[in-house]
Amino acid sequence: MDSDTTSSVLGLYLKNNRKRHKNQTHLSVPLWFTENRRKRHKGQSEPKQPLWFTILQEAVWVIICIIIVVLVRVFILGAYEIPSESMEPTLQVGDKLIASKLQPKVSGIHRGDIVIFHDPDHWLNNGPKDDYLIKRVVGVAGDRVQADGSGPVLINGKIIDESSYIMPESDSSQKKFDVLVREGYIFVMGDNRTNSADSRFHMSDMNGGQVPVDKVEAIADVKYWPLNRIGLVRRPDQVFNGL
Repeated sequence: MDSDTTSSVLGLYLKNNRKRHKNQTHLSVPLWFTENRRKRHKGQSEPKQPLWFTILQEAVWVIICIIIVVLVRVFILGAYEIPSESMEPTLQVGDKLIASKLQPKVSGIHRGDIVIFHDPDHWLNNGPKDDYLIKRVVGVAGDRVQADGSGPVLINGKIIDESSYIMPESDSSQKKFDVLVREGYIFVMGDNRTNSADSRFHMSDMNGGQVPVDKVEAIADVKYWPLNRIGLVRRPDQVFNGL
């Protein structure tokens, strides 16, 4: 083979070899290998957690929920049921209430509030199992509250119109009294004035019928049961304006 022929054959080989490398951008991998890898990754799932770990997670959430409910009941809200007729017509026997435990501490106690308080000095006479009472605040510290036994109640010498919440066609008080509410105390009365053993009837106890503020647990906010009596328990501020 002469030199020209040899050069021609060598040039053709090099030209074909360049084309082959130019078109080859990656290593050739068998198709069966690629397909198997895809199937394996597609069918692969996350490893399952042990049953005991799932149960433990659920138990932790249940415990957290219980703790939250307990904290709310102890420090923020309370649920109470009306046991007697002393607050009719505003509250009836069997009514269930949500009451704020924060309100007495944050915004204080005001005239007209309906408060839930612990028995200050044997008012219940071995009555219900618990020692809660519920009454309306009529006088706060510094108030002079009085009645002559046949007419309206006076606060600081001013007649108050309680017709919006006391039992219809009943006197504001059939019992005569005249008290000056001391610092740290409140004077309370039931809305059913002829059927409420309230501050008026306990003036001989250790507090003179007045309720220590630190005995107040909550202020009534909402009636939630029965369904036909759902509603807010509003404070009648207009009754006590200007006192």
